[in-house]
Amino acid sequence: MASPHVAGTAALVIAAGIADVRTQLQQTADDLGDAGVDPHHGYGLVDADEAAGTPPPPPNDAPTVSITSPVDSATFGSGDTILFEGTASDTEDGDLTGSLAWSSSIDGAIGTGGSFSATLSDGNHTITASVTDSGGASGDDAVSITVGDPPTEATTVSVSAVTYATEGGKNQDKHLLITIALVDDQGNAVSGASVSIDLYRDTSLIASGTATTGTDGTVTFSLKNAQSGTYTTTVTDVSASGLTWDTLTPINSFTK
Repeated sequence: MASPHVAGTAALVIAAGIADVRTQLQQTADDLGDAGVDPHHGYGLVDADEAAGTPPPPPNDAPTVSITSPVDSATFGSGDTILFEGTASDTEDGDLTGSLAWSSSIDGAIGTGGSFSATLSDGNHTITASVTDSGGASGDDAVSITVGDPPTEATTVSVSAVTYATEGGKNQDKHLLITIALVDDQGNAVSGASVSIDLYRDTSLIASGTATTGTDGTVTFSLKNAQSGTYTTTVTDVSASGLTWDTLTPINSFTK
């Protein structure tokens, strides 16, 4: 009975549209005896139901989503009406733009479809547009935007630059000059601010100092008779009236 059983199953496999009949019979057989192919049972017992089963469906491509408005890193004032636009397409389902679902990392769901307008809360939002096709595959796109009016008065002071120069001596390289520049969050130079630094040569602390910025927002420290080596500066404190220092020192280095 084995041969008719195999032949009948093979006919079912062919009718199911499966071209490689031999491989289909071998891969779907129920294993007998020792695991795998063995001398007594071969590939095992032919399983007609599994061999002639429906072939697996083709891969389902995920939809492609694109946000066209707003652009990434866009900024808006408080209460502004913002236009949201995007597209979605899918290999199997075609145009899915009308099914787009939009959300904000702050405000949650904000709209659907390819185009709509909304007003968002102040803050830094991640806007996501997503869609799921009929096969369950999903796609999305995201942009970041900022909503809120900028402050009208400066509140923060930052070290905008740490620069080096030399002066004095035969080659004008005897003394080392370290200049610190300050700006506020409105982009203005900060004068009259107290600045403290630590100066390192080849990673060893060699000097500290405190001085006050001039009208151009800069202050220059001088190291007399500076030895050869690689210098770096860390700003340890900035005190400016009405402003809060952000505590950051720009990356800097000078080799003498």
